[in-house]
Amino acid sequence: MVSADGQNRTQKLIDDVNRLMIDHKSAVVMYPEGGTSGKRNEGGPYDLDIFHKGAFVVAKNLNIPILPVTQFFNSKSGFEIDVLEPIQADAITYNGINQIIMNTRDMMQQTLNSKV
Repeated sequence: MVSADGQNRTQKLIDDVNRLMIDHKSAVVMYPEGGTSGKRNEGGPYDLDIFHKGAFVVAKNLNIPILPVTQFFNSKSGFEIDVLEPIQADAITYNGINQIIMNTRDMMQQTLNSKV
C-alpha cells in the first residue's frame, strides 16, 4: 500500500511493483479510484469515482499493459467479472495520460451501467 503522504510516492510505487514482478513473477492489481466506488462520491455501488494516475504511470514506466477489469454482483447468477481490452504501455503518453485515464474509466463505467 502506498501512503497518501510524503514525497516520491509514484517512484516508490514504481519500485515496489517492479520488485514484486521480479521477485514473484506476479500480476499486480491496482484500484485507480484510491477508494471504493459509491461511498465517497455519494453514488451507487457501481458508480466509479475519478481515477488517479498512479497505475497508468507505473504501466508506462515499467512497460507493462493495463488490463481493465470490472466486477459486478448479479443477484440471479452471482459474481461477474468483465475483462476489457488491454491498454498497451506504449499507447500511454505523458501528454495524453489524462485522456487515456478518462477513456478507460468511461469504458469501465459503460460496462457496469449495462449490467445495472
